[in-house]
Amino acid sequence: MLDIELYDQLVKEIEELTYTIQEIREEIEKYLIAGNVFRGPSGMQGIDYSTEKVQGMGYTLALSDTIRKISEKEKMLQPALERLSILKSLKEKLDELHKNNCDTVPEKVFYLRCVKGYTQKMTAIELGYSERQIQRIEKKLKENYKKKV
Repeated sequence: MLDIELYDQLVKEIEELTYTIQEIREEIEKYLIAGNVFRGPSGMQGIDYSTEKVQGMGYTLALSDTIRKISEKEKMLQPALERLSILKSLKEKLDELHKNNCDTVPEKVFYLRCVKGYTQKMTAIELGYSERQIQRIEKKLKENYKKKV
């Protein structure tokens, strides 16, 4: 049986890493805006190198500082993207492994509801049961769990 706490930690780390990556990308975008990035008529992007200083983000930066800061953020972004890829791959493998090891309907209900986070309706559709049947199965699972504890 899959250890729910470890699985939850994995999911939480994936969510946190996704959020961190999004923040880094937003910071890079702010620096690009601050660096006088403009679009030409053909849609191509460029940087206005005719100015020594760039304005944005509440302060003035030298163009070289803007480029350096973007480079630093990109160096942070690459390892985060690689780690996220590894964690997502691990999660997919765990999902597949656990899904294939679910022999009984209660195990499948437990997996879909607790691990995958499906609603009762989604679980019922996936397994071909009614929502009421899923509710009954969950009730028995809870009763069995209380007996064990």
